[in-house]
Amino acid sequence: MRIGFLVESIGGVGDINKDGYDDILIGSYRSKWGRAYLIYGGTSMQLSRGRIYSGDTTTYGFGRYLTNLHDINGDGMTEVGIEGAEQLEIISLGSSSDSVLAVIKKETGWGFVSIYCGMSRPE
Repeated sequence: MRIGFLVESIGGVGDINKDGYDDILIGSYRSKWGRAYLIYGGTSMQLSRGRIYSGDTTTYGFGRYLTNLHDINGDGMTEVGIEGAEQLEIISLGSSSDSVLAVIKKETGWGFVSIYCGMSRPE
């Protein structure tokens, strides 16, 4: 696995693969495409020991922004948000496979998204 462009964002996501070492998520984008790389921690951290997440190739900057959402749905797995200028994906990182919980795309104009979890929506 090779990161082809400048790293834009990086963050810790806990021990996703349950090997006793914390793992990291790296975001890298360029022009109309971008990626996020989950890199497993350990005594020898290698790009080949991870996963790649690619956004929709028609949107800009996927992987530019990352955030660890922790366990927002109570399933015991870590969720992360990977965002670009026109798309947000919320992914539940499993020890052997992942699950995309939401893909939110910008339609037209400006807007925002609010995620409420574990509480009633504020007025």
